[in-house]
Amino acid sequence: MKPGKEAGDGLPAQNGTEPNSFRIHMQSELAMGTPVTANAPKHNILLEDIAQQQRLSLRFEKICAYVSTDYEQPGLVDRLRRAVSKEAREAAAEAKNKQILFSVTGEMLPGEVLALMGPSGSGKTSLLSIISGRAPKAVQNTGKVTTNGNKFTKAEKRRVGFVLQDDLLYESLTVWETLSYAAALRLPRHMTAAQRAERVEAVLAALGLAKCRDTIIGGFFRRGISGGERKRVSIGHELLINPAILMLDEPTSGLDSTTALHLLVTLRQLALGGRAIATTIHQPSSRLYQQLDRLMLLADGHVMYYGQADQVVNWFSTLGFAMPYGVNVADFLLDLAQGEVEGGDFSRLITMSAAGQQHHHIQLQQASSDEDSSQYDKQKAAAGAGGSLSGPAAVRALYSSYETFFQRHRDGYQGTAAQQADLGLALEPPLTRRQKAAAAAALAAGKDPAAAVAAAGKRQISNSGFLNRSFQKAGSFLGLDTTHDHRPAGDDSDDEGTESDSPSFKRSITRIWSHSRPHMTAQHTPAADEESGCLSAVASQLGVADRGGASFATQLQVLLTRQVKVKRFESLSGQRVIQGVVVAAITGMFWWQRGTGRTLLAASDIVGLLFFELLFPAFTALFSALFTFPNDYRMLLKERASGMYRVSAFYLSSSLSDLPMDCALPALFVIIIYFMGGLRLTAGAFFANLFGLVLNVLVAQSLGLLLGVAFMNPKTAQTVASIIMLGFMLVGGYYVRGIPVWISWIRYLSFVYWGFNLMIKIEFSGATYYQCGHTTGLGSSSQDPTAAAAVGPCEPVANLQAALQLPVDPNSSAALDLGVLFAMLVVLRLLVYSTLRQKTKAA
Repeated sequence: MKPGKEAGDGLPAQNGTEPNSFRIHMQSELAMGTPVTANAPKHNILLEDIAQQQRLSLRFEKICAYVSTDYEQPGLVDRLRRAVSKEAREAAAEAKNKQILFSVTGEMLPGEVLALMGPSGSGKTSLLSIISGRAPKAVQNTGKVTTNGNKFTKAEKRRVGFVLQDDLLYESLTVWETLSYAAALRLPRHMTAAQRAERVEAVLAALGLAKCRDTIIGGFFRRGISGGERKRVSIGHELLINPAILMLDEPTSGLDSTTALHLLVTLRQLALGGRAIATTIHQPSSRLYQQLDRLMLLADGHVMYYGQADQVVNWFSTLGFAMPYGVNVADFLLDLAQGEVEGGDFSRLITMSAAGQQHHHIQLQQASSDEDSSQYDKQKAAAGAGGSLSGPAAVRALYSSYETFFQRHRDGYQGTAAQQADLGLALEPPLTRRQKAAAAAALAAGKDPAAAVAAAGKRQISNSGFLNRSFQKAGSFLGLDTTHDHRPAGDDSDDEGTESDSPSFKRSITRIWSHSRPHMTAQHTPAADEESGCLSAVASQLGVADRGGASFATQLQVLLTRQVKVKRFESLSGQRVIQGVVVAAITGMFWWQRGTGRTLLAASDIVGLLFFELLFPAFTALFSALFTFPNDYRMLLKERASGMYRVSAFYLSSSLSDLPMDCALPALFVIIIYFMGGLRLTAGAFFANLFGLVLNVLVAQSLGLLLGVAFMNPKTAQTVASIIMLGFMLVGGYYVRGIPVWISWIRYLSFVYWGFNLMIKIEFSGATYYQCGHTTGLGSSSQDPTAAAAVGPCEPVANLQAALQLPVDPNSSAALDLGVLFAMLVVLRLLVYSTLRQKTKAA
């Protein structure tokens, strides 16, 4: 922002503009709650200023974005056609991609607040995510983003704060805990605990959160802080690192006008401290609008206006769209972006070439319905008679006018006399260099220029895009900047075509090839080491010498503590304890002291008890684990984008935080069942039973974690888990004894099978049972062989496995079962981590 100039100067008086002195006083009072003197610095009240050498300006040039609209799987015929025909592949690729941003260019400067405005679906959030380096993989984008004229590196991305539109916060943490854990993870590791606590207190005081510091965040089922306080906590989460660039997505949505004004005044003061701030904002009031320095108005993915916020009314008035008296500027801009305002100064109409006229007519037919086309033709005819534009035609004319103006003025509209003279009304977007060349070639060859222009304007999707991305990754691995097309500032070449034929792309290939050759590998020299040391010293002074944040051990410690507190309401809930105790008590009553009997019938009942004892905790753990990572996935992506911690630290902390309850609940379940059922009363058998059950529960939980992280959709994961657990239960060795050979191999994949075998060996190893009263079958129902002798003779069972049709010999070694369960646990846990890592990368 220019020295001595306050944002909002020059706004028309009818829009409710207030004097600067009133606005400064309002800023101070709203932000701090107490008035300050006129000589007090307005920008050093919240946080310390950004040093001059550490300030960042961010420029984004020619940003184009595309999303896929193909949600249906192609049939067999379509797949074969695409496999053999290149044209079919290109047509399918082109049809399933929709462009949502069209060559957007702008700049964020230290000390200024840039607002992105436009109706819903205009591309505000997509643009903000792209320029912040947090665009999802589903959004393909091209263009160039630089900071201070250099490549936007990872070190600089860590100095960018990004506040999402949806406040992603842990509901069970207090405000102070939320900010304290974030400070421990994000602030440089050389800061002491006292310095981190001081930073947290400063943020709490700056954002007016001191009064609710010990209140939980809360959510739908648990009352916590208010909506405005949640938004300020999200902003404070990013202010902890004292970012040089701060981006916010719809920070005022859902807030009342006074709370929204508090927030915008705070952002204004943060900008005055040397920060570059960009925010998407929806329908601000007149007082909110006065806090803005620059404005970018988007419509259908095109830039309709970019420049000084206090010159926007002048811009549209010059084009023939004057703002009515008494109308809020923001409301007027949104009406313009949706074609709700009629106007158009045709004395400033920019003439179009014949090829351009035909090209524009083709574009209109492709983008609009027949009714819109006829309406546009009528308005175009009325233009020559002094008519006006409205609807889609007005929207196209307004963003076409800016794109024509942008070819000469790359820094937006400042309201100067020279810019005023160059401002004109255009009914079509300007042709790119490629389109101009195509039209000239078509005219020279006697062909239709409009068709050539339309063909040149299409986005070419071919294998060259894959090659381009491959070379970009290779260049990134070698430390080369191959992601941007370094063209002159005034070049109006095609922004939407492929870059494989550009000179810069070919130079990038040459550079990658030369750096990858063995004999060209750079050697470490004393001069290079000295230069590296100097650069490290400079980077250290800038605070970007290393990745910053906490070490791995600190990350694990902080995340583990946070996970325990996050899950305190869930883990310590009485429902899980009551469920386990009640089910165990009912089970113990059904199998009351059946383990004390020595008859074969009692042994058969104990087999059923062991199978149920194994199955119920495993089912509970598996289906509970399905929700672990899906519930935390969005938070993981948000915090990973900020570089707060490693995936491995998050995974280990999540696993370790669940371990106490994963062991305590099965132990309580075993204690009740074991003694009520009268199982083997020896210390070795009891602890072996407990250890085997906990091991089986951990394997089941690992399978649930894997399914949950693989699908990230609890409903889908539950469906798959039900099928898998049903199959594992049936082949576990209790329900089905004679499984056909061709499908019996499935049991070796079932942890239920190996766990059941282990339980059988623990309970029946070395025990003697009797068959009484019958020559065949299980014998008498009496548990005591002496009492059963009255019914018939009792004989010891020589082969308990054959008598009970057990899946394994009870007297064999349990080493194999333990080894297989341990191997399953390790493999499943590694698969969970690998899948989680791939998911975070893919997102």
